[in-house]
Amino acid sequence: MEVESREGYYAVLGVSFYSSDDEIRRAYRKLAMQWHPDKWNASPSLVDMAKHRFQQIQEAYSVLSDRTKRTLYDAGMFDEEDEGFSDFVQEMMSLVDDAREEEKTHSIEELEGMFWEMAKAYEILQWTTYSSTKSKQAFINRSIGMGCGSGF
Repeated sequence: MEVESREGYYAVLGVSFYSSDDEIRRAYRKLAMQWHPDKWNASPSLVDMAKHRFQQIQEAYSVLSDRTKRTLYDAGMFDEEDEGFSDFVQEMMSLVDDAREEEKTHSIEELEGMFWEMAKAYEILQWTTYSSTKSKQAFINRSIGMGCGSGF
């Protein structure tokens, strides 16, 4: 299903962006029962429409019921085709949570080292091609200048 906006999956289930997991589950169950293709066998002309709608409902629920996928979706970074990116972001979030629990402060050099160590595992080609710190910094500065950097 092609989603035009961040609200797409929420609209499919008829819930708001701020809905709880329980509200999402209730909306899903209600709509799944309403649009299940077996309920539309009496109207053969509407079976295809019901199948399509049911698939949309299933897809929306599969994303919004999974905490990691929902977080990525809400941030506009969800791509069901790219599971590696989801794993990468989940690992980053886990590291951030660990750092918060430790209440330890890290220098920018330590953070950069942790980032590059993690990035190696995911073979991010555009980043790993820059071998020296100066080259990495030059890449970051160019990216910031073009409006696509994160502004470390």
